[in-house]
Amino acid sequence: MEKGLVHSLAVTPDAAVWASYPTWWGIAPEPGPIARLDGDSWTVLTKEDGVPGDGMRDLAVAPDGSLWAIVERDWQQGNTSISRPPMIVHFDGETWRTYEARDGIVDPAGGEVTVSEDKNGAYVVNAPAPMFNALMVGPDGTVWVGANRGLAAYDGRAWRAYPIGPVQAVAVDPGGTIWVGQGNSLVRFTPPE
Repeated sequence: MEKGLVHSLAVTPDAAVWASYPTWWGIAPEPGPIARLDGDSWTVLTKEDGVPGDGMRDLAVAPDGSLWAIVERDWQQGNTSISRPPMIVHFDGETWRTYEARDGIVDPAGGEVTVSEDKNGAYVVNAPAPMFNALMVGPDGTVWVGANRGLAAYDGRAWRAYPIGPVQAVAVDPGGTIWVGQGNSLVRFTPPE
């Protein structure tokens, strides 16, 4: 496997190990956004393989064995880099499907993220809040996404947004209880009826 900054790992029921690589300050990941270890063989997947975006974070495996991820996208290299808000992707083993704010996820950003060099050659990042911070799939298959503006859930049919404030982490226990990390707090979240 080529070197690269691994951000997240996941193991699917077929025992394949998935490794995700984020973009880093406007630089596309090496070797690619995601790689799969199947036995002793690594396969690096890129846009040419249908992978959407330029870098991946927070991998999660659903009970059906499919893979979910937060994807960074469209970084331009050079002195100024621009990125659109991240998206959520689902890989069913054959096809990548994307979900964005317009699909009903908590709005991930109020504008574009820009990275530029100042007069001293240092990078300056302007990242308007919010962004996607965390991803988890519960035992019932519901996908949970934490963002700077709240929490979102996908039940396989539609996204539902819960504007509860910044969510940095999300976990679902085997009984289906949703745990949310918000700042210095751990909160048990119960979706309203």
